[in-house]
Amino acid sequence: ELIADGEKIAVRLRIRGTHQGTFLGVPATGREVDFRDMTICTVRDGKIVSQSGLSDSMTIFAQLGLLNPSELLAAAQSAAD
Repeated sequence: ELIADGEKIAVRLRIRGTHQGTFLGVPATGREVDFRDMTICTVRDGKIVSQSGLSDSMTIFAQLGLLNPSELLAAAQSAAD
């Protein structure tokens, strides 16, 4: 999905793939990943001059087996108490 308004462009993506190489120091796991990403760019004279974005990192880490969702939920509940 892409939305443009003046110099701003917003892109919402669904990214799917297989973890086949080192990612943030984690060797390839061969696991499938499926996550969302949002990027906003500023374009001037046909060139991107700035970019910021947000990826669903928690989903990526959980799908790679780096996080246990049950442990995260327990920690969040404990912190709220």
